[in-house]
Amino acid sequence: MGAIKSFIKSLFKDAPEEHYTPTPVSNPTREVNYNKFSELLPYLAWMPKQRLFVLEGDVPQKVDGIGFCLEMIPQTGATPDMADLLTTIFSYLPKGAGVQWSLIATPLIDRYLDAYVNARLDPEKATSKEERERRELFRALAERQAEHFRKGATDPVVPNQPYLLRDFRLVMSVVIPASTYDDEDLLNEIASIRETCATTLKTYYQFEREWGPEDLINWCAVILNPQETLLKRNAPHINYDEGRPIKEQIVAPNTVMRVTEDGLVYGLPQRNNEIVAKCMSVRSYPKACTLNAMGSLIGDYMQPAIGYTSPFMITIGITTQDFEETRAATQMKSARATQKADSPMAKFMPELQDIKHDWDIAQRSFDDGKGTVRMYHQLILFASPNDMPRAEQSAQAVWRSRQFEIVEDTFIQIQGLLGSLPMSLTPTLTKDIRTAQRMTTKTVPNAVNMAPLLAEWHGVGRPIVPMWGRRGQAMCVDLFGNVSGNFNAAICGTSGSGKSVLLNSIALSYLGIGGRVWIIDIGRSFEKLCHTVGGQYLEFTQESDIRLNPFSMVEAIDEDLEMLIPLFEQMISPSEPLDDYRRRQLGLHILSVWYDKGRNASVDNLAYSLINNCEKGGPNPQAADEEWVARVRAMSHEERQNYCDPRIRDLGVQLFPYTSDGPYGRYFLGETNVNFDNDLIVLELEELAAKKDLQAVIMFLLMYRITQNMYLTRDKPKVCILDEAWALLGGGGSGDFIETGYRRARKYNGSFCAATQSIGDFSLSRAAEAAMNNADWMFLLRQKAESVQALEKADKLVIDKHMKDMLMSVKTVQGSYSEVFVHGGQMGHGIGRVLFDPFSLLLVSSKAEDFEAVRHYRERGYSIVDSLEAVLADRGVPGYAHKQNRKAA
Repeated sequence: MGAIKSFIKSLFKDAPEEHYTPTPVSNPTREVNYNKFSELLPYLAWMPKQRLFVLEGDVPQKVDGIGFCLEMIPQTGATPDMADLLTTIFSYLPKGAGVQWSLIATPLIDRYLDAYVNARLDPEKATSKEERERRELFRALAERQAEHFRKGATDPVVPNQPYLLRDFRLVMSVVIPASTYDDEDLLNEIASIRETCATTLKTYYQFEREWGPEDLINWCAVILNPQETLLKRNAPHINYDEGRPIKEQIVAPNTVMRVTEDGLVYGLPQRNNEIVAKCMSVRSYPKACTLNAMGSLIGDYMQPAIGYTSPFMITIGITTQDFEETRAATQMKSARATQKADSPMAKFMPELQDIKHDWDIAQRSFDDGKGTVRMYHQLILFASPNDMPRAEQSAQAVWRSRQFEIVEDTFIQIQGLLGSLPMSLTPTLTKDIRTAQRMTTKTVPNAVNMAPLLAEWHGVGRPIVPMWGRRGQAMCVDLFGNVSGNFNAAICGTSGSGKSVLLNSIALSYLGIGGRVWIIDIGRSFEKLCHTVGGQYLEFTQESDIRLNPFSMVEAIDEDLEMLIPLFEQMISPSEPLDDYRRRQLGLHILSVWYDKGRNASVDNLAYSLINNCEKGGPNPQAADEEWVARVRAMSHEERQNYCDPRIRDLGVQLFPYTSDGPYGRYFLGETNVNFDNDLIVLELEELAAKKDLQAVIMFLLMYRITQNMYLTRDKPKVCILDEAWALLGGGGSGDFIETGYRRARKYNGSFCAATQSIGDFSLSRAAEAAMNNADWMFLLRQKAESVQALEKADKLVIDKHMKDMLMSVKTVQGSYSEVFVHGGQMGHGIGRVLFDPFSLLLVSSKAEDFEAVRHYRERGYSIVDSLEAVLADRGVPGYAHKQNRKAA
């Protein structure tokens, strides 16, 4: 006892005499006597053959347990079935086993940001000056954004909100009591338990991987060296040294930690690297809790003001009990509680009914084969001494919003820290925690439903388009990362919702990694961006000599026919689709003209074939038979009616506007001369706004041309963005054309992204419906209530009340971010934020003053990057002034 008192007093020897130091527990389980913190860690060795960890207790080198760790994928929501499945894990565990789930939120987002930047092409490998300058722009854009995001990991990027950018990780650890590590039967049993746990987690896609020693070392190093890892975000990877105990490889030699009344203080004031780790535990639990509700413990999803202002970690520790022993005790206590609740005394003590209810629940848990366990919750906050009071208040607000009451673990901070580390719940530490009366008895279903298993969606694929969750999670968005479906997208956002910013982000992101982007625009939204980044800008003015002959585009007639038929159908009947007979006849005549003229065929040839070779039934079009043509032309009207099927002839007549004699003919004469020689091509159709029929046909032809270019460069990602164009695709064969084009894009590693202002626009035509139905990706920005109802009726998404609330809560904060509901097909969904940084906002700005300011520096010989930075420096944007001075020098 004297040694423990001396140790505790020594921790507070600098405190004023009037400060009270509590008396240690009367029956400590072990001597608290160590030279360095690593001696308290249980991690002894790794058995590579069995893939298990050896853990020690209070006696050095003495085995106290065998354990394993499984890293999990945090889910965004949970169902009762998921929680019920997780309870089955405990049926395989022996008495005294320790199970922990730890969810940590750290500012260590550099891996995400490095992957984002490094995905951009290397300017040094460019083969021309123009290509080098463009690559420098895309690399600079990614680097400036990464700088902005890094700041957001420690300082809020959104004013007046506790919003930090972070990465959530989740690990499950299991410790089985053991006194030796060479009991083969026990080791096989533990390995079997590990496989059972992994299989269980895989059912709901929660399993990520097993841990080895390096995983354990690096996880614990983040927590136990926070003055470097969490304060400075310096967390280099640590390699495992087989010749040393694991516990000696975790705490860095320069890490200084001391216990104070405010928590565990790491670092030194003279080094300006002090950070406090404050342990808090649950004093009072809610009367009921579900696993799905636990998602709010990382911050309120719908109320951004309720969130953490610092890194944190939440751990639940659970120890199993003997099923029969606890069942007998529960039956006895349940009977006693029932007796008291039925007694006259219950009239004056209503709480007796609540006690009876609790024991009835425990009894039912045993009847269901689940039983009870002992458990605790531990929260650790990491913040500077000055920021800790605010961090503590914010955390209490988060937990109180879910009816949890948490308190600081005064003078038992070391125990709280140890209880939060993976596989620390050995029999020795379990005894310590129980002696301190910090465990509570819960049923197995109750304990599982309070596990911190939920966080935010991590996204799909690589970090190509940068987004961030509402609680700060780095979100990967890559259209081509959808392994279970296609790469097409439907994008909706009302005016002012940030749709243009999102489309620009998609376009610039794929250009930056070496992809090709086509943008079909109506309204000149992308004109300035195209010129700024050196793209190819095509517009259909009276002066432009653009020709789009569909026959000269054909590469393989058998494959292209399924796009040519709906293309000509759009010319012939822009408002109504043709019936099956007319479509087959049209296809027959297209083939006849192609076989006769090949790439030299024209719309005129097809029209003449339909008009002059309209033999009833139309089995053998004879456009090349001059004698037959002359004979038909010489017939009277009555004679023609006997030979010609007016349905076929009318198709040719309706093609007249697109023939050489028609008002639109000049666009379709001769060979196609639209060549896509640039990685960014913007096709502006605003000049054709008064000719809606022609505008729609031109769009089809451009999409046809684009799909062929996708085929020619399969090694690159290719994205075609259609912005505000769906009013043009209201009839004809538009639906079939879109379905065919979208299907082809998937084969050619291509993506079509259709953007509109309202979800309801996708139900206005067959083409729009086809675009929605053939798009696995959905990006929904701020929507009106009626638009969300339209989406619900479209059966594109299974929308429950929670998802509907999510969609209705999507918003835009001007100057800070736009929120996007991202649905990645079968790969999951979540709300991501497109954060605005000064560099990218200036780059994509369509304001005349911004464009002129950049052009001013371009005309003086500045590169695009230097021009953008010079403008930002002129405007006094923080972080850019020094770059302007350097340029001026």
